[in-house]
Amino acid sequence: GAFMNQASHYIDLLDWIVGPVESVMAYTGTLARNIEVEDSGVAALKWRNGAMGTVNVSMLTYPKNFEGSITLLGERGSVRVGGLAVNEIQHWQFETPHAMDAQIADASYQTT
Repeated sequence: GAFMNQASHYIDLLDWIVGPVESVMAYTGTLARNIEVEDSGVAALKWRNGAMGTVNVSMLTYPKNFEGSITLLGERGSVRVGGLAVNEIQHWQFETPHAMDAQIADASYQTT
């Protein structure tokens, strides 16, 4: 379904970036596809370190995948990695600049 097939990679990445999850509340549904698993879902997560976030996933975009993204909002900076293949650094800004900021901001890659 949408969580196991599409979102599992994002969940894994969030676990790597933010750390272990403490609790999850989620809703899933088969809203439009004639399949035996969910085609859409939403989840609210709370991490052990106190961070909170949401995950929204759907297999119902028309006519094909619309986009995927991960947005991290913090006290001293924010990052958004998005695009069709989650391969574009769309926003990269921090309170204190780092020597590698320009290199990271240009790190988007092209897919075939």
